[in-house]
This record gives sequence, C-alpha cells and structure tokens, in this order.
Amino acid sequence: MKKAIIFLVGILVMPVVLGDVIISQVLYNPIDETGSEAVELYNTGSSSIDISGHVVYSGSYSKYWVIPNNSMIPGKGYFLVADTGFSVSKDNPEWPDADYEASLTLYNSDSGIILTDGQEPLDAVGWGNPNSSDFYETEPSLEADDGNSLVRRFENNNHVDTDNNSNDFYVDTNPMLRSSSSSSQDENKTIISIMANVTNDCPSIVGVTLLNYNDGYLPDAGKQKRIDFEAEATDVNGVSDMEQATARVKSTTINLINTENLSTNNALYSGSFYMDFYDSPGTYQLNVTVTDIADCSSTFVSNFSYLEIISIDTDASTIYFSSGPGSSDETIGDLDMQTDDQPTIQNIGNSPIDIWISGTDLSYSQYLIQSESIEYTFLDNVFSGEFYGLLKNTPEMKSVNLEPGSESLRELSLRFTSPSDAYPGGYSAKIELFASVH
Repeated sequence: MKKAIIFLVGILVMPVVLGDVIISQVLYNPIDETGSEAVELYNTGSSSIDISGHVVYSGSYSKYWVIPNNSMIPGKGYFLVADTGFSVSKDNPEWPDADYEASLTLYNSDSGIILTDGQEPLDAVGWGNPNSSDFYETEPSLEADDGNSLVRRFENNNHVDTDNNSNDFYVDTNPMLRSSSSSSQDENKTIISIMANVTNDCPSIVGVTLLNYNDGYLPDAGKQKRIDFEAEATDVNGVSDMEQATARVKSTTINLINTENLSTNNALYSGSFYMDFYDSPGTYQLNVTVTDIADCSSTFVSNFSYLEIISIDTDASTIYFSSGPGSSDETIGDLDMQTDDQPTIQNIGNSPIDIWISGTDLSYSQYLIQSESIEYTFLDNVFSGEFYGLLKNTPEMKSVNLEPGSESLRELSLRFTSPSDAYPGGYSAKIELFASVH
C-alpha cells in the first residue's frame, strides 16, 4: 500500500513593533522669520524608521515639504525639518542644525500642519482657529508669541498623544529644538499643568422698552420707519464693569449708547434702527446683549410686530392729450418714478397688490366726453390682454400682483380717442387708482 505523507511545517513569526512618527514641536513664530521656522518630529518606537517621502503640509494642501531619501529617525529620537538658512539664522545658536532644510512657510496665526507618510495622515497640530479641521486634532492649541514654540507634553517617559492639540501641546517660552543627533533621553522638562477657574457674575438685561409702540409698528409708506428703544442693564460688579451693549435686528448690529447710570449697578442704554417700508408684515426679534470687561455677556429677546400696509404712488399728476375729432393720442408709461410725463405706479407698501382704476367723464363747459374714450394698460403699450381696459366710472380691478420691494414698479399707459362729433375745447377729467391685497 502506498501512502501519501504530507508534512506540516509551522513557522512562528514574531511581530516587529514599529513606533509612530508624531509632531513633537513646532516653531512657527520665531524672532528671526527669515530662517528659524522649524518642525520637530519624534519616533515613539524603539527602532529606527525610514521617513523618506514623508510630507509636511502647512496651512493648506498646496504648501508642503517632502522629506528626502535616506532620512532616518532613530528609535525614541527626533528629526528636525527647518527653514532654509536655519544653521546660520536660528534664534538660539545652541540648537542643533536641522536634519533637513527647506523653504518653509509657517503661518503665525489661525493655521496648522499635517504630517503624512506620503499617502495617509499621521499627525496634525493647529493653533488659533485654522480654516480646515484637517489641520488640527479635536481642538487647536493656543497661539504662541514671538520666539515661543508649541511643544508636545512629555509625561511618564512618553510624549502625550490624546489626539487633542489643546491637551497635548503647551506654549514653551524657552524652546529647545532637537534633531536626529540629539540624545533620545534629552527630556529634561517636567510639566505641571495648573488650571484655575475664576468665576464672574455676568451682567444682564432687566428689560427692553420699544418707544411709541402700540400693538405694532405701522410702516411709513415709501419710507424707512425709525424705531427707538431703551434697555436697562444691571451688573452686581457695578456699572463700570459693563463694557458695551449691542442690539441685533434683521441681521444688523447696533451699538447702544449709555444715556444714564440709574444706580451703582444699573445703567440705561438707548438705540434705534430702521425698518424698510417693504419689510414683510409679521413678528420680528430685537436681541439686546450686554457684555462686561471679562467678555461675559447675556442677551434679552424682545419681540415686536410690524403691521401690514397697502399703498401705491405714481409720478404723474397731470397728463395732456391733444387730438382732433376721431383721432387718438397716447401717453406711454415707463419704470422710472422721475419721469412725470410717463406714468409709473410704485408699490410703497409691504404686501403684493392688485390695482383698481376708475375715472370721471371728460367735461368742458356743458359738453361731456364719456370716460370710455380713454383706454389704459398696465403692460408697456400693449392695449389688449388681461392688463388692458376702458376707463369706467366704477372701479375695475387688474390682477397685476405687484410685489413689494425697493423698486417695485409698473407702467401705466393711456390712449385718448376723441369722438368724431366732439365739440372743440379743453376737457378735463380725473383718474383714481387704489390698491388691494393680491
């Protein structure tokens, strides 16, 4: 009997634990801006790592530096990337020369850097308020003054890495940069964080009074409506502790004036704002905020009603026609309220409207010409269609749906046809226009 024998060979592979490369220090605001900016990297593992091709991005993905070939970072050691000319321009001559010099541009405020392995992000640190969340972890760190650096905390023989820049970094007023030539045990600083919570009594708004308010504000047709108000604020720390009071309505911020100190702790502020005649009717919010010198603030919300108004205006007061018996004369309207010989209708209210029109018969001495001898249109000079009609003694409505707005206009064109048997003379009549809600 033949036997097939299969030998099973077991190979035990021991894992090699590699460390992570992290950003350990950033000097983005040196005293000498021409050649002292630097980024310090750290190898958390015990074996050397080849960081050739790693990329440092600054502020955006369009500014970056690629670490050159044959760049090694020792176990528990550092690698220093610095600005061109760092060896002669560095703020502190005791700092080691950089492992790699490149033309760095690190921004002094509201920015950050990202370290990648050429493809995947490895670490990021931001300061201030970076534009992109890619350039910080969880919360950015504080910003460093001239000559100071951001340094990753070192506790229990390891750099702290909680993926939160605000927790992991502090501002070092006496920075010491390190490179691959620095000792891996060069950690001679012990950091004790001190946190103190100082409470502050915030000021508050006692109340807001809208002046001349009677169940709402009626708009001024065709004009802005000025609204005055007063606000009483109080602060247990005294009126001198209140730094400013502001109000906000319709996305507009108003700085209030301290008109009177009512007591040691209370002050009266006043202000005003404007509503446009075409602002929609409804309920609006007036938000009044008082802030103290410690930037502690509180806001009081006061609601008010802006009422509906229906109103129209025209630039024409007198229209002249001249025609012989059986002939016609026209006046063509336009969309310009400054041309009083070319009639224009304007919606000076705050709701969409339709227009009603009527007129009297034309008269001269004992002679009359019927009002229907005048044709009208609210659409260019098109004397036909839904916006066309004959002038009548009783009002007739045209559904023009004229929306409210600063330049809500409609032309009115007129045509007079003299009857063939009309007695010659100077005739006169009146046209009346009024609006209703569409």
